[in-house]
This record gives sequence, C-alpha cells and structure tokens, in this order.
Amino acid sequence: MPRYSGKPPEMIDGDIFRVIVPLDDEYSFEANITNGIINGVTKSDANKDATSVTNKMLVRIRKNYAIPPNNLPDRNPHFTGRDAILEDIHRQFHNGQAVSLRQSVAGLGGVGKTQAALEYAYRYAEDYDDIWWVNAESGLQEAYRAFAKNKGLPASADNADWPAVLNAVKSWFDQHTRFLFIFDKVEDLGLLSGCLPRNSGHVLITTRNALSPVGKSLDLNVFLPEEATAFLKERLGRNEGEDALKLAERLGYLPLALDQAAAYILANRCNCAQYLELLADHGLKTFDQRGAKVYGYGNTIDNIT
Repeated sequence: MPRYSGKPPEMIDGDIFRVIVPLDDEYSFEANITNGIINGVTKSDANKDATSVTNKMLVRIRKNYAIPPNNLPDRNPHFTGRDAILEDIHRQFHNGQAVSLRQSVAGLGGVGKTQAALEYAYRYAEDYDDIWWVNAESGLQEAYRAFAKNKGLPASADNADWPAVLNAVKSWFDQHTRFLFIFDKVEDLGLLSGCLPRNSGHVLITTRNALSPVGKSLDLNVFLPEEATAFLKERLGRNEGEDALKLAERLGYLPLALDQAAAYILANRCNCAQYLELLADHGLKTFDQRGAKVYGYGNTIDNIT
C-alpha cells in the first residue's frame, strides 16, 4: 500500500495546506492541513499506512477522478456538515423520477445554499461529464454564452443574438444526459422559464423563494449546534469548547455569520470569548471586517439582515 510521499503540500491560505494521499492506482483522498493537523490527524500519523490514516480520519475515499469540464468557483476548504442534504440531493437525482431531474435548495440568506450546491458538484463530480455554474445575479445570457463558446456550439460567436444562443444550448441539452447545471441565487424563478433542459441532465437551483420551487424543493436551515462547533473548530484550526458553542448560539448558528466571525478571529489573532465581548459592545458593527477573508459568500451579514 502506498504511503504519503512527503511532497510539500499545496498552500491554500496562510497556515492551511492541501495534500492528496494515494491509496492505490484508483483511489486517493484529499485532506487539509491546518496548523499542523490533517483534519484531526497529526503530521506524524501521515507517514503511516494510508489505510490507517483513512480509518482514523473517517474521510470519504473517492475516486482519483479528474473533475469534468466545468466553470465552478473554487471549492471551499472549510466546508463542514450538510452531509444529510447532500446525500438527499444525490439520492433524489438518481431515483428515476423525471421530477428529480430538477431540484431547488431553498433557505434564508446566509444559511449556505451556494456552498452546499458547490460542495455537491465537487463531491459527486464523477457522476457527470460536464458541470456548469450559472450565477443568476449576473444573468443567464452571460453563462449560456460562455457555455456555448466553451463547447464550440453554433451561435457561440460574441455577436450571436440571445435566441440563437439559447436554442444552441438547449439543443446540446437534448443530445446529452450526464451533465449538471447549477443555477445559483435565483430569486425570480420565472427567469428560468424556457431555459432549462427538458428531459435530460440534472439541474440544481439555489433560491430564497421556497413558495414556487422548481422541481423537488429541499429546505436548508441554519447549522445544528454540533455542526456549528465543528465548523468553528475546522475554520479556526483549534477547539475552543464552550466559548465556541456560546458564540455559535449568539450568532443563531448562521453559517455566514460564523464564517465572518472566524475570519475576524483569525485576522486579529483573538478568540471566541473576545469576539463575544466585541458583539456585546458593538453589535453588528463587529461584522465590518475589512481584510478578513470569508470563503465563498457573496454577501456579508450586515447586508442580508
């Protein structure tokens, strides 16, 4: 069984590094090193047989599969929890019912809909031959034109009119099946009318609009307490125990608020207890965190509340 080669891990951000540990010719797992810890395993453990490391970490072993053609945003290295809804999305997509070709993830702002959809795309990438990310806030036309150009479709020229681009992309939909299109931040679901695949591929939509879902709707709520503390432990690279739980409770277990708090704590070299004091003294002004890096959220807590 191959062992960890000891090659320098790829630096992601600051003290966070990514390393890929081979298991055999077909399988490997990807892990992050934060402050010398590989997802809870010390560096010394990484030199052991890869199988024992895997068992100790309880990480998901996945195929060492090159992600298919895509335009996905970078994967969030701190994504935590949400296993149940990701497994539910996957199960519904593969239950054989036509309605399951389209699913909506609905929830309030800041609960992590975008991050859940993104993690789904990476986690189940081997199910697809093509994955395309559509930021609805930028409009469908931009994303469809980019897709048409990427695939060399008719009407891929920069000056092609929108109906021609749309027809070309829909024709591509009709000729393919193993694709995933993610429509992120769709607030006006009417925007998608006439633009979705008819009877092929998978469509995943994130929206705050739970009243008129497209396809099967799945509600995404705030973190459970244990998810919130696990997130802070992963994000901060340390366990702050009861103080982390108190902070999570104070922030309503909202993923966006927790990510912003963790970013501030890391940028200012403080801890959860001190951040709680800042919240008590300054309230939402605490979230004015210039220079603190928040992963994957288009908004900040003060402009969604």
